[in-house]
Amino acid sequence: MVARGVMHSSSLIHLDLRSTAFRKEGADCLFEALEENETVNCLQIGNLKGLNRNMLGGKGIAGIEKYLKTTSILTFLNLNNAGIGHEGLSYLLKGLKACTSVRVLDIGLNSLETKSSSLVLEIMLKTRIKRLNLGNNQLGNGFVVVFHQCVKDIHFTLTHLSLSACGFACSGLEFLFGALKRGTTLEHLELDGLKCDDDSFKKLAQFISAAMLKSFSSANSMFGDKGIGVVSEGFANNYSLEVINFSGNRISNKGAITLCKNFLQMKSKRLKSINLSHNLIEVLRIVAD
Repeated sequence: MVARGVMHSSSLIHLDLRSTAFRKEGADCLFEALEENETVNCLQIGNLKGLNRNMLGGKGIAGIEKYLKTTSILTFLNLNNAGIGHEGLSYLLKGLKACTSVRVLDIGLNSLETKSSSLVLEIMLKTRIKRLNLGNNQLGNGFVVVFHQCVKDIHFTLTHLSLSACGFACSGLEFLFGALKRGTTLEHLELDGLKCDDDSFKKLAQFISAAMLKSFSSANSMFGDKGIGVVSEGFANNYSLEVINFSGNRISNKGAITLCKNFLQMKSKRLKSINLSHNLIEVLRIVAD
């Protein structure tokens, strides 16, 4: 019934079918119907948090390959928590490489692991995606090493990237920051759930100092006073940041004072928002020198 309505609609723009108990048969019918539709530019068929009803799996989204090869309308595709895995990602990639319209892709929380690195990197480097969410996939250090190698001689053109909670160990962060420097168009970066050691904090500070980011997030990363003090030194030389998120860390008054003093020295005059919620900060007063 939904597929028939989609096929014949001449006004439908946004189709949200998250957490609706879809299976392969229903997905096949939907993708076939979408091939006939000329208006839908936003499609969401993953799962809402805590409501894992759409059990598509890899074979369940096989039909998306043909649909993506035919559409010139779709710009936003959300497959978050759809369980597509490595197999489903291969179908998705084949479709995206032929698609000229999709700019926003959410494939977070899809059981993607290190073996999917080459497919993920093809999406990053060989499609027209500008905004990409890869969060909550255990890509690990194997991914960042390959990422670093792939972008040595090229630039990637993403504007928004989320690599939150992707299982990167401290030893892989130097490769990660080195690769991210090649993103000359990158404006918004999420690295929530990041685990750093002393050397990694220094590398992160160096990256932030040179990056042309508008927003940076490293929430829920267990940053303490020492770590945030080192990282915030990178802000002083940054010219572009507007939004910073360090919520859910372990920053106390001491770290907050260091952080704010470094904010006061920022070369960027664009800073609009700082999120330090869910830390260990009491009421404090900071006086500029």
